[in-house]
Amino acid sequence: MRISLIITAALLVSNLNLALAQARPASGAEHAPATASTNVPPAPPRPEPPKPENPKTAGTNSQIQIVYQPSDIVTDGSGSDVKTTFAIRALANGLKGPRIVSGSLRDDDSYEQLPTDAFDLVRDDAKGADAEIPTNDLTRLSIHLKEGWRRSGRYSGSLWIGAAGDSGAQSVAFKVYIRPQSVWFLGSAVIAAGAGISWFTLFWVGRQRQLAANQVLIARLQTVVDGLTQTLQGMGKAGAPATPQSVAHLARIKSDRLPQLMHDKELSVIAGVSVLPTDSPSAVDEVEGMNRIVQNGFVQLFQLWSASGANHPNLIPLFQQMDNLGSIAQPLNTLDGSIQTILAKSTVPTARASIDGQFPPLPSEDSVVHRVVTTTYLLDLLSVASVVVAGMFVIIWKNPGFGTIGNYIEAFLWGLGLKLGSDLTKLGPSDVRMSFGIKTPAP
Repeated sequence: MRISLIITAALLVSNLNLALAQARPASGAEHAPATASTNVPPAPPRPEPPKPENPKTAGTNSQIQIVYQPSDIVTDGSGSDVKTTFAIRALANGLKGPRIVSGSLRDDDSYEQLPTDAFDLVRDDAKGADAEIPTNDLTRLSIHLKEGWRRSGRYSGSLWIGAAGDSGAQSVAFKVYIRPQSVWFLGSAVIAAGAGISWFTLFWVGRQRQLAANQVLIARLQTVVDGLTQTLQGMGKAGAPATPQSVAHLARIKSDRLPQLMHDKELSVIAGVSVLPTDSPSAVDEVEGMNRIVQNGFVQLFQLWSASGANHPNLIPLFQQMDNLGSIAQPLNTLDGSIQTILAKSTVPTARASIDGQFPPLPSEDSVVHRVVTTTYLLDLLSVASVVVAGMFVIIWKNPGFGTIGNYIEAFLWGLGLKLGSDLTKLGPSDVRMSFGIKTPAP
């Protein structure tokens, strides 16, 4: 009985110890969960975002430091050594080189590129590519543009410079402007071609339009010549002596001289075309001369011929002399005197012929007309020359990379007179027609 009580008491004590052990809080390391649940430590500081790097000096964990960047290359392609220089410093020992590892430069006006093969990287200290880059001194480097890659354009971009033993590379940004000497002549020729077409469309064609008014004058003068011819032929049918030379002269005026009015002095003042020498009568003067010979000469003789009791034998030589006078062009300033001299040989007095006749005289050619025409030609020449010179300055001189196909098109459009802005896509057909003075009909 006593033994049973002892065993029962021992079991109770064991169960009690087990329950107390489960309820008692842990010590040492076992306190961590409870402590973590009651005392929350502060959050670690958030890392600051990396500062933006300069694109000219951005690298990829490179141990090379770019001390100063290279300047832009500007060349006409004729130099034997086209280069730019910069300097680096090694931030770690054992770096060798350096060398160009990648990168390219692209033309701003086309898709042409200068790849890494277009450049050579040379150390100015004459050390080879395997020489170590010092950490305590600057290493000057030169980027040389190879001769076979000197093509016209404005190239911009970056080259990546790396070294043996380095885990990254540094970016070197610069520009290359190449404008060969030959593009000056070709560019000027393109501008001149555009200026010439502009002059042709704006001035020459415009002056041809003005010739239409002179064609009306020619048609009216042809009517006058036909009337004079009919007058002489009518006299012959009425029995008067024939005047074949004067009739032939009128025919020559109609077929040869009147078409020359398209380039005569009156039109020259307006249109700037060539004129006859000052000592040669114009076609209009020639028509006026024949008008005076017929109206003031032959008509007067025919009246004497038709009068009763007329002395026909005396008048026949006068008809012949008047016909001789009308066979060729006569100066207007002496023509009336010549007509009066012939009429004065008649035995019957005649009325003095009107100096002006029935056809109003036109002003004679003088040096003023020539000066106006010469000035017109000079203005045309100066305008084209000014366009070419201004285009050479704006299009070629101010663009050190001139020489691409796009540049030549731009130069041609400049000479043509089109206004080139920053956005050429806004240039439409109406702008071209407007520059040529073509009026678009309203709807």
